[in-house]
Amino acid sequence: SDCWAMLSAGHKAIAIPSATLLTKKDIEQLSIINCQLSIVYHMFPDRDAPGERLFLQLQQVLPSLVHHQLPPDCKDFSDLFLKGLIDN
Repeated sequence: SDCWAMLSAGHKAIAIPSATLLTKKDIEQLSIINCQLSIVYHMFPDRDAPGERLFLQLQQVLPSLVHHQLPPDCKDFSDLFLKGLIDN
């Protein structure tokens, strides 16, 4: 649902089904994409320990990854979007 919310907000998005399901193959693919393209990646990690761990894992592969902190009353990007708190 977070990926759909990102797309609905007008952003490109990469879906990782769960913070605990990042595979070695996912990491390899992201690394290849990062080497081929000059993209600044942004992430709104879920407001929980697995979301923050996923951010730290991805930051190792995508050093320019930008962390966006969700408000305390939003558990994930979808929640932020549904509350109308995201600018397009």
